[in-house]
Amino acid sequence: MAHSWVMAHDDELTAFTRYCAVHGPRSVLVIDTYDTLAAARRIVSAGLRPAAVRVDSGDLAGLSGAVRGIFDGGGLRQTKIFVSGDLDEHRIDTLIAAGAPIDGFGVGTAVTTSADAPSLSGVYKLVEVVRNGTTVPVAKLTPGKRTLPGAKQVWRVSEAGKARRDVMGMSDESGPPQGTPLLRRVMRDGRLTDPSSPLDAIRDRCRYEVAALYAGVRRLSDAERFPVDCSAALDRLSRRVSGLGEPVRSRESSDPSRVATPLGPQRPARRCSMASSTVSALPRRTRSTPSESGVAPGLSSTVNAPRCRAC
Repeated sequence: MAHSWVMAHDDELTAFTRYCAVHGPRSVLVIDTYDTLAAARRIVSAGLRPAAVRVDSGDLAGLSGAVRGIFDGGGLRQTKIFVSGDLDEHRIDTLIAAGAPIDGFGVGTAVTTSADAPSLSGVYKLVEVVRNGTTVPVAKLTPGKRTLPGAKQVWRVSEAGKARRDVMGMSDESGPPQGTPLLRRVMRDGRLTDPSSPLDAIRDRCRYEVAALYAGVRRLSDAERFPVDCSAALDRLSRRVSGLGEPVRSRESSDPSRVATPLGPQRPARRCSMASSTVSALPRRTRSTPSESGVAPGLSSTVNAPRCRAC
């Protein structure tokens, strides 16, 4: 029911009665057009039995509690209370924490538009190409936007039914102990390789996977970061392709046992005389990738260090 339905009638009770006559026991009545509590009392006194009522404005926690009291006292314990009105996950979390007797939440704008991140920057990057019949891993080396080469798999490692960490590695690896692969092929050459799952199955799987995350990861404020590590094989390949000798570290873990040590000493950074920022003292160079890395012999990658004219 929309507020316009109520306002199109001479009085609120007539609007409720006619709506219930059309929609029967599945009716959901909006009760905040004029006076929320007065509307709840009219529903009880008229003997209406809607499936639910909706409160779209005001103090949702306080009003829902008062409406629940009116309905329970009038024998409408089965009538549910829904709320709406510019709700998002934070307002919903506050209402739940307050113990408001609300059975459901109507969310519109916050579902279709993310207020804090209205656009999603999705970028496609190549991880391997075929050159002269040989599969060659490739990577982008731009500082701050470095990518990892090669076809990959991601394993979720769980203990006692709870997800502990994810491990990203090469697609042909066996994966860590207790690790479950998360990626599977669903399309090849523009055609589905597996039928789509029913919506109910997708929803149930989503609920199961979210419940497997620790509460610290799921909370809305000051959430913990979920650890994601790179396998040793992926780390080695990344360093060979980049030629920089820098290890790929877990974003969340500082455990040195999970990453390899750098190949050779790292050159110190120095201050450029014509720039305001610190730049690497790494010279421009061309490296030939060794054949044992799985890359075609003689393949070269050029690495450019940022430099000014004086450098």
